[in-house]
Amino acid sequence: MVFWQLTINAIDPAGLADFWEQELGWSRVPTSEPDTTRWRHYRRRLGDDERFDERLFDPEGLGPCLWFQYTEEPGTDLNRLHLDLFVTGRDDPFFYVVMRDPEGNELCLV
Repeated sequence: MVFWQLTINAIDPAGLADFWEQELGWSRVPTSEPDTTRWRHYRRRLGDDERFDERLFDPEGLGPCLWFQYTEEPGTDLNRLHLDLFVTGRDDPFFYVVMRDPEGNELCLV
């Protein structure tokens, strides 16, 4: 079985995870359902800790894990990858705003 996570370089991984935890409503604890190889892997890695400091998990267990990996170098170039956040309940499906997270990584509110 192959599963994947999205890795984002960060100078302050826990701080960036704090930001995205609030924006996405995701959790620092891997879900217990559905009981898949992916979620068992992360629960095993968590061990006796209460939660991960630098990882976020979709509370419904459907999306990939987000891992904020420590780096000493700030990201100053154009991102080759960014997150699009889709806001529900809007009438205009073509409107979007480009923003930046606390470390300057681009994100789009669509």
